[in-house]
Amino acid sequence: MDFWMLYDRLNFPIMLLIGEILICHRFGKKDHHILKLLLGIVPALVVSYFWEDLFAWDEQWGIFIQASKFLVVFLCSFPAMFMAFKGDFWSYLFTGIMAYCAQHIAYQSHTIVHV
Repeated sequence: MDFWMLYDRLNFPIMLLIGEILICHRFGKKDHHILKLLLGIVPALVVSYFWEDLFAWDEQWGIFIQASKFLVVFLCSFPAMFMAFKGDFWSYLFTGIMAYCAQHIAYQSHTIVHV
């Protein structure tokens, strides 16, 4: 596996998690929030890394598999924010949606510049 393969598998969750952490940074922090945050982001990274391997056999549903990956990674990143920061459900939902939008804008800007 080369760098670009790893980048393709992990760029979405890393950018999403960075966006969520930057927005949640203003919330109060729970005890040992760094450790809880690190433990919380592991599932999102693992799911994103192995998703294509799990569903590589089904080429017919490729776009749906890719879209479901983004949703599952988004839902996996949610508990990390609950564990590490103080806030309510609606704050976390707003944070997740804003981070998802920021990730999408950053990725599209990168695509324009990279191509």
